[in-house]
Amino acid sequence: MAFSLVDDSALDQSLQDATNQTDMKQGKNRCTSMYDTQLHNLGYISSEDEEEVEPLLSTSCPNLTATGRSSSPSNLEESEALHCPLAAATSSSNVVQDSVHHAMSYVEESMQTAKESLQNAFESVDRFAHKVWDGRWRVVSHFQLPDWQRDNEFLHHWHRPPMPSFRACFGSVFRLHSETGNIWTHLIGFIMFIGICIYFQCLPGKYFVIEWQEKTVFTMFFLGAILCLCFSTLFHTVGCHSERVYRIFGKLDYSGIALMIMGSFVPWIYYSFYCDTEPKIIYMTSVCVLGVLCIVISQWDKFSTARFRRVRAVLFAALGLSGIVPCIHTIIRMGFMQAVNYGQVGWLSLMAFLYLFGAFLYAQRIPEKYFPGKCDLWFQSHQIFHILVVLAAVVHFHGISNLQHYRFQFGDQCVITQQ
Repeated sequence: MAFSLVDDSALDQSLQDATNQTDMKQGKNRCTSMYDTQLHNLGYISSEDEEEVEPLLSTSCPNLTATGRSSSPSNLEESEALHCPLAAATSSSNVVQDSVHHAMSYVEESMQTAKESLQNAFESVDRFAHKVWDGRWRVVSHFQLPDWQRDNEFLHHWHRPPMPSFRACFGSVFRLHSETGNIWTHLIGFIMFIGICIYFQCLPGKYFVIEWQEKTVFTMFFLGAILCLCFSTLFHTVGCHSERVYRIFGKLDYSGIALMIMGSFVPWIYYSFYCDTEPKIIYMTSVCVLGVLCIVISQWDKFSTARFRRVRAVLFAALGLSGIVPCIHTIIRMGFMQAVNYGQVGWLSLMAFLYLFGAFLYAQRIPEKYFPGKCDLWFQSHQIFHILVVLAAVVHFHGISNLQHYRFQFGDQCVITQQ
């Protein structure tokens, strides 16, 4: 009886073990079948890639082995996969997480690549700036210039390229290029008139009838000449920096021309109508108003373009020719000979001729128009115009100095008679 009981227990234990092994194998086959089905449905593996599922299956269902896998999975419900922790929802969530992870990695790599490209661009600009900074630039032809730098197509070569460095621009003053002559013609005039102004202001009061008035009207002339020559020098020096700098200093250059014309008329009108207060005020006011109007017009952006070269010349020539009215008035009032000898109309006429002749050459681009490519460095119309402007200012200073000298001789006498 005891033997029978022992045999029954052993038999029951064996049957239980066999049952457990059978359930585990069936659960493994069911889980494997469901896993393959979900991956096939999601489109992540094909039938040829089934062997690659084994590592993933081993990770997801570690209690199962690859042996005994069913090649023809049964059509079972998800609830029957009792021994596998992997479900359809869990599989889909893992795949989505992997996709998001790959997307984030791609975004990070793209951002890193963009940062590296931007850094390389900055380094390239920095290297270029240092090259320009050190003066290692070369002259270029007219056709290599950007549109905003193309002003005279008859000057073929020896142009400075755009240089985004003020140090390089000022360093170009001592190098040879198409603007060298334009810079130095007015730079020398600028220094010369500063010296003349200082000398005149240091003259003692015994050489003047009314010192403060006479020095004031002469200061107006000096101020106009110095600003004109200074602005012109700066424009031709830094005009190659950038388009924005070119436009700003171009406007200053044109404003300086108007200031010089206005300042030139003030002392001449002051001495020519010394005792006639009403016409003196009218003429001075008219010239100043016309000069301010020219300055306002010159602030127009298109005014500095090559298309409006002749318009610029005509505008400033008209401002200068406005002095014809007070000149004729002086001749009528004093007589022709008195106006020439004491009114300095002769020197005034010479000054006007130099200004107008220079403006004509500038507008017509003579002589480079008849000798294209031969005046790239020297004897171009702009250089000649600059020289004539400086000469005209010197002539005008000589004329108004004579007026001041004659006024000092006659004192407060209002009627000038030939001696």
